[in-house]
Amino acid sequence: MTNIQTDKSRTDAPLNRRDAIAAAAIELLAVQGAWGLSHRAIDKSLQLPMGSTSYYFRTRQALLEVAEQLVFERDMACMLENTDHSGNIQSMQLIERWTAADMRSTVLARLELMLEASRNPALKAQMLGHRTQFLENVKAALAARGTSADEASVLASVAQFEGALLQQLAFGHGHRFGRS
Repeated sequence: MTNIQTDKSRTDAPLNRRDAIAAAAIELLAVQGAWGLSHRAIDKSLQLPMGSTSYYFRTRQALLEVAEQLVFERDMACMLENTDHSGNIQSMQLIERWTAADMRSTVLARLELMLEASRNPALKAQMLGHRTQFLENVKAALAARGTSADEASVLASVAQFEGALLQQLAFGHGHRFGRS
């Protein structure tokens, strides 16, 4: 039996069961995709007695929502770590951090959750609330940089950033035009 390893961005301190389940949900989303997320899979990955996960999170929807909440918390912590004293987000460092081995599962889980949200109105609503907070941080960072922070500029900056992030995830660090 293979145990799911959680992102190293979490501390090594013992997690409570709810936190361990949320972290395992992120790992399953990253490794197996949304279709691989189930109560049974989490019980198995954490070597819990069958039915343990459903005691804490009764539905698959609850698992999706707790995983999305933890992804958001990790993303925001990472963003804050890569924001300078003037409020400017260090974009390249943030991309490097989010694509580092210890954060990769969180980012992949976020992408899986985004796809799931396209078919799941409740998850979409939760993610949109978090995205609004994210966009507000980007708006503040653009303003701190002295760059236009209107809605179109914020959305364009985020689209460019997300594209660069996807490139790094798909092709790795150091990929350049014309080279493999």
